[in-house]
Amino acid sequence: MDRGRLGIRYPVKRGDVVTVASSGDYAKPRPAVVVETGALPPEHASVIVCQMTSDSVDAVDFRVTVEPSEKNGLRTRSQIMADKPVTIRRERVGARIGALDEKDFARLNVNSPGTPSQDLRKPSRSFRRYTGATITRV
Repeated sequence: MDRGRLGIRYPVKRGDVVTVASSGDYAKPRPAVVVETGALPPEHASVIVCQMTSDSVDAVDFRVTVEPSEKNGLRTRSQIMADKPVTIRRERVGARIGALDEKDFARLNVNSPGTPSQDLRKPSRSFRRYTGATITRV
């Protein structure tokens, strides 16, 4: 596995923590969680992720706070920006640094919103189809 360069050279799966280099407002390289289902073929041109930030905000409905651990590979307390899922070209996804544990991933499923007009505890049908999100109470 080539950990130092961008461009997936290995399969990623739902819950993996990877580095990404996206464009736009949140463009700096940062960790992200793969949220798409395994329904898409591994050679698909893009990957759906929720990026992470170390700038914590008080938004428990939209952000999942994750403590660093050996399993997830994070170095600092981070928040998953569940309110900002992003589709990224595979070549912009870098190294797999870890994976979320089941508890953190269950919390992410609860906090993954659909569109703003919907009940924010219930992901939209299309979001669920492509990310496999489910409604889970923890």
